[in-house]
Amino acid sequence: MKRIPSILLGIEDSRAYGRGLLRGISKYARIHGPWLFRTRPEFYHSGSQISPHLADLKRARFDGVITRELDHRQMRQILALGVPVIVASHMTLEPTLPCIMTDCAAIGKMAARHFLERGFRHFGYCGLEEMFWSGRRAASFTEVIHEAGFRVHHYQPPRAKRNRLWGREQFIMAKWLEQLPKPIAIMACTDDRARDLVEACEIAGLNVPEDVAILGVDNDRLVCDLAGVPISSVALNTEQAGFEAAALLARLMAGEKVEQQQIIVSATHVEVRRSTDILAIEDRFVANAVHFINAHAHQPLQVSEVARHVGVSERQLYDRFQRALGRSIHEQITTARIARICWLLGNTNLSILEIALAMGLPDEKHLARYFRRQQGIPPSQWRKQHQH
Repeated sequence: MKRIPSILLGIEDSRAYGRGLLRGISKYARIHGPWLFRTRPEFYHSGSQISPHLADLKRARFDGVITRELDHRQMRQILALGVPVIVASHMTLEPTLPCIMTDCAAIGKMAARHFLERGFRHFGYCGLEEMFWSGRRAASFTEVIHEAGFRVHHYQPPRAKRNRLWGREQFIMAKWLEQLPKPIAIMACTDDRARDLVEACEIAGLNVPEDVAILGVDNDRLVCDLAGVPISSVALNTEQAGFEAAALLARLMAGEKVEQQQIIVSATHVEVRRSTDILAIEDRFVANAVHFINAHAHQPLQVSEVARHVGVSERQLYDRFQRALGRSIHEQITTARIARICWLLGNTNLSILEIALAMGLPDEKHLARYFRRQQGIPPSQWRKQHQH
């Protein structure tokens, strides 16, 4: 009888990112396995060194490892097992092992565009200074905001360790929030950091999203829904990445030489909840038009329909859009429709034809041309890359 591969997993199941990877790995094993998993190695959960457990791990005869990044000493000991290892990197900028990396630049850009589409003119970023991925998200977020002609206010965590205890830091963060121009849109590096912002807003007496709109990353539904105000979040295709990582591990265990050894976690969409469900647009005609466009994104809208709904001429609406948002009403309609198509591709099992019909298009060819013109790839390829 063929021996069933035994896989050591050192990935947390306490947050959405890790759970998504684990779902993808287990899905691959169900389809292409079976595999046997050990998911709770003592050294990972206790934070202790691997050394006391290394002999046990070797006796267990693991065939492969997928783990979060550990310190250098622990990684050397993991490599001493002599089996293929894939690392879900969160500490090293350019890991040398086969790895799972998050496209932080795309996350920051998606967050910035989400806020710009809502008409904000004041922006902030709240991250974790010691994490390189937080810096990358901040850089791409700031780049897009600067290109739009605005500045970003960056939160500076307290230097003293004692002030980083949340019981102290929440008051420091609240003071920072009080001093910012309003209304302001703030990107947090994770959903947990976004929840910190919601709590600090409560201390400062600020309303979310009316005074401060907040956007997190990871779309951890439990974290987002349990916050004082439900948090909008950038969703990631971690399950797809986990599936691809398992496929890569299978090839490495089979002795194949694989050139592409980096799995990318991509941003798929913004899951809108109460914390950003607002339009920061002073012009009531433009705000009404954007609301109407978003509500009817599944229809092929004409500018004349929107103008008629808000009660102004098409020329006036064009001018008002340029002054208020710096873009045309056509661009607003296209952005809303593409966002809707992306959501259907990533969150449903509808066929391309069914999505085309749902969007008021006659067939999948029309949808493919429309989508490719904006996204640069066919909808089927986008779905493969982003579905979670």
